[in-house]
Amino acid sequence: MKIPELDIYSFEITLGMLGRFETPKYMGSLLKGSFAWAFRNIVCVTKQPTCEGCMLKDTCAYFRIFETEISAGHIPYLKGVRKVPHPFVLTPPLNGKTLYEPGEKLKIQLRLFGSAVQLLQYYVFVFQQIGKRGFGRADTLFEVLEFNAVIGNEVVPVITPDGKTMTADLPTLRVPAATEENFIGFQSVNLEFTTPVRIQEAGKVLLKKDNVTPAVILNGLYRRYLALAGLYGNGGFLDQKPDFPYEEIEVSSNSLAPFDWGRYSNRQKNYLDMSGLIGSISLSGNILPAIPWLLAGSRINMGKNTAYGLGQFRVVLS
Repeated sequence: MKIPELDIYSFEITLGMLGRFETPKYMGSLLKGSFAWAFRNIVCVTKQPTCEGCMLKDTCAYFRIFETEISAGHIPYLKGVRKVPHPFVLTPPLNGKTLYEPGEKLKIQLRLFGSAVQLLQYYVFVFQQIGKRGFGRADTLFEVLEFNAVIGNEVVPVITPDGKTMTADLPTLRVPAATEENFIGFQSVNLEFTTPVRIQEAGKVLLKKDNVTPAVILNGLYRRYLALAGLYGNGGFLDQKPDFPYEEIEVSSNSLAPFDWGRYSNRQKNYLDMSGLIGSISLSGNILPAIPWLLAGSRINMGKNTAYGLGQFRVVLS
């Protein structure tokens, strides 16, 4: 099965802190929560507490990004799914730093998928507004010093220094970049997770490494990729799915370890367990059909809560 194409847009946002800023162990939920709250507060016309029943939701930028719904019962990999993946990934700094002093810079990575880039101006404006209102427990203020599109060594400023004009010419990475023929001879593929991953099976997050099988990894990955490509790519939804030789693929090494983490949800008014796994896992055997999918998947993250930056991984072939 040919992997459908999906355009990936990558950005680096540099924030200049105007006050002392303390972050949790993993900043991803704070970023996503602040972004979602500010986005809804800015664009929502009705000011209803939820989007349920809103007559404007079909034309609302907030609903399109955060609450997208789809009726696709005929699509096998979306059966039973109502809310579909967010068209973005926000990744916080991964340097372990939890305290920023006034004047220090904080860099955030943002990826947008396919047609979601049409709403880029909202992302820029919302970050500017969060900086003026503050985020974190102390409502720390910041300035958006830079908002750059980055592909490889190519860096293109998205906004002018005055923050009012945006470029229309953005560098794009089109996935997939290679096919099976490019990887003949490789016998092992290692997935190195740089952020915690929350892999699901039968609706439950796996917290024991021995439960992470090749089938669990590949099934979750292709479903997410095909959903994103169908929603935001140019080819629409496919009515087929890849047929991997699961019985011929094995886990050759597994150093995944539990990562305990949680967050308080202001919307749900309770503490949410966000635990997952961190580390690496290697697959060997008849891996050739899976390699292009794994490489494509490394551009979109894996598992639950990817909007927080979770499930980011590198692919190393040997």
